[in-house]
Amino acid sequence: MAAQASCPGRAGPTPATSNSFRRMRRVQSSPSRRPGSSLAFMGLLSYLAWLGSSGGGGGARASWIDPDTLPEHRTKVFEGDDRQFDLVFSDEFDREGRTFNDGRDPRWMAMHKNDYTNAALQFYSHDMCETRDGALVITTNNTDVEFQYYDTPHKKYKSMAKTYVSGMLQSWDKFCFTGGIVEIRAILPGRPDIGGLWPAMWLMGNLARATYTASSDFTWPWSYNKCNRTTDEQADWQRQQEVSACDASVHYGFHPNTGRGAPEIDLLETMAGTGPGLPFMSTSFQVAPGTSIEERPTEGTVPHPGTWYEEGILYGKNSTLNKWFYGVLLEHDLPGKSYYADAVSSNHVLSETHFEDLHTYRLDWQPGGGDNSSKGYLRWYLDDELLYGITSDTLGSFHGSQIPLEPMYLLLNTAVSTNWGFPACHTECACDCFDARDPACACAIAPGFDSMFPAEFVVDSVRVYQARNDTTHTLGCDTEQYPTKDFIKANHYRYKSPDDDHVMLSVQNGGGNCRTSDDCNDNECHEGKRCRCSDMWTGPQCLAATASYDYYYDAHAHDMWPMQPPLVPPTLSRLLAVLAATFAVTLYMRYNHRQKRRLYVSLDNVGVTVPTPSLSSQ
Repeated sequence: MAAQASCPGRAGPTPATSNSFRRMRRVQSSPSRRPGSSLAFMGLLSYLAWLGSSGGGGGARASWIDPDTLPEHRTKVFEGDDRQFDLVFSDEFDREGRTFNDGRDPRWMAMHKNDYTNAALQFYSHDMCETRDGALVITTNNTDVEFQYYDTPHKKYKSMAKTYVSGMLQSWDKFCFTGGIVEIRAILPGRPDIGGLWPAMWLMGNLARATYTASSDFTWPWSYNKCNRTTDEQADWQRQQEVSACDASVHYGFHPNTGRGAPEIDLLETMAGTGPGLPFMSTSFQVAPGTSIEERPTEGTVPHPGTWYEEGILYGKNSTLNKWFYGVLLEHDLPGKSYYADAVSSNHVLSETHFEDLHTYRLDWQPGGGDNSSKGYLRWYLDDELLYGITSDTLGSFHGSQIPLEPMYLLLNTAVSTNWGFPACHTECACDCFDARDPACACAIAPGFDSMFPAEFVVDSVRVYQARNDTTHTLGCDTEQYPTKDFIKANHYRYKSPDDDHVMLSVQNGGGNCRTSDDCNDNECHEGKRCRCSDMWTGPQCLAATASYDYYYDAHAHDMWPMQPPLVPPTLSRLLAVLAATFAVTLYMRYNHRQKRRLYVSLDNVGVTVPTPSLSSQ
């Protein structure tokens, strides 16, 4: 834009002087004119304007907003919160044909790997995630898939087959945030009366990469920042949490005596079926340290008073305590390393419309750190109706865990698992096969399960908002207070499969095959062969809107340096921006006046008569 506006308001030449104007423009574009200096000044002015608009907020602002997001969604005030919220991330999924293979999108990556967690029956394929008809579509199908995997104990590759294939999209180490409001408009997959699909919208701390268990061992789902060895159990917690508050070292850029982890917030996990309370959606905070087996409630029963999380909990209409899931035991071979994780969770009854129409699922996340340690909370909403809420007191009064302060990323997926919505196994069923196409497996599968495929999880939009001037609301996967980059780099093998030669590819900017600009999202199809993307678009076919934090980025070192505004009062910031703009206008007027005088001289030298103002008229 700066280059296009370098000569504002210049009229076209008359026939008599066209050659003179062409000569003069060549002189103006010579190196002695230093046109780059005006660009540098405009860059400085843009930075000062950004400084004024940021108001000295709670962290680096970002350019993660989808240009297809309408203006009315850029700012928002939510009921029950009088603060002004600004949109900091959005994806409308309006561009047809987007795919999310590794290296194709700046916001998301679709997994292409086996899922061996939670008794998963599906293989995650990047081919099952695409944009279609103005929405993201995650497809699940009952089809055979064969793949190679590395058997670590035996140190060799083996073949494996599964009968379901599905999709998972995650923004791990791309887009992360701490605090704010997430809104997702979606249609749930499958049917409300047939169980077996496990659609989910969730967040996880960036220190763990979902489905890579080596990264989540001893980090998931810790949200604990105390060094307390009063009891044997509390002393064990320090050994089970990989980075605990008892650790005074500063490895990987971590701050000393700061507990770190990868907590999990489930905005939604849906179970369908015809049993009591079905279909429902679970809203949960999964956290460690957890409750020991001696004190843990029995699943399916209501806890006795004082034995589970109680203080500060809110329940909305048609929402109840999730008595079917209190958490899990994470078993490890090393002595003293196994630990429990708790699920502070609620169930809300759904209806047929949630599987047929768009509804808005929302999470409000107010971090509970620093001066705000007693005011943190998590609240879940469906179509602006409160479902469930917990506070810092809910957690602190039990085991001393905290509302997350870690940078967290977004995940969208549909799983298929015998642990979720499948019929209970009875004595007349071997429960050793789960292929819905095979009549021999029918006793282990919900009736009609085969009729749902292909099942589509349709996501219309994902938006993230943060409150103005709230210093606990920050952006970035690698923040000053909670860095992750050096830890991931040093332990890269934990974040990839053994047969992968990289953790994640850089996003390809253009280069996709094309014949016309239509193949490049109206960007250039260079010589009718390869897409060339403008500054606004990226990906092989230029289908993804560019996205970045306000950072300088070194593509070779894969390093980032934050260009954050100085922490000055918002009023002073805006005043500086106004003064900078005034200064720029003044300079431009003086520059324009000098150029006019040079123009008169140039035209006179080529024989063009220029009227000169009379001294008597001044």
